[in-house]
Amino acid sequence: MVRALKQKPDPGYWPVAFVDDDPFKQRVSIHGVGVQGTRQELADLIERYKVEVLLISTASLSREDLREIASICLQKQVAVRRVRGLSGRVDAAVGLRHLEDVDVRERLGRAEIELEPARVQQYLQERVVLVTGAGGSIGAELCRQVSRCRPALLVLLGKGENSI
Repeated sequence: MVRALKQKPDPGYWPVAFVDDDPFKQRVSIHGVGVQGTRQELADLIERYKVEVLLISTASLSREDLREIASICLQKQVAVRRVRGLSGRVDAAVGLRHLEDVDVRERLGRAEIELEPARVQQYLQERVVLVTGAGGSIGAELCRQVSRCRPALLVLLGKGENSI
């Protein structure tokens, strides 16, 4: 994908970073673009690089992994596109025409929930609220939103010793 973008620049895309969970690929540069972190760092990388579109080029992504990535991108308001077909390759001659939008709401595997902010605030205000998974990207965002509702006490629970 990076080679295709560099050979035939597309005004809608400019590669800023790779994300890969393989520890041996961390900090490696591919066609001048570095592998900057893992999927666990995706939310931070989106903010650091001001990402607007996430391009997925791997064909071996599981449904669960796609759901996790889609959830983070939905939270960060980032569009997700992926290479159509099984090869996961983009030919510079073809360009990026074979990218398809990924409907992140559809990939979450559930219907989108519409909340009434005033009712939620009324329910949480002056209560003790426990958020499990508070060290993850979704849990952290949930804590930020709950804190705006002025609970009496907000308790954060994370799995790892350094997650919160």
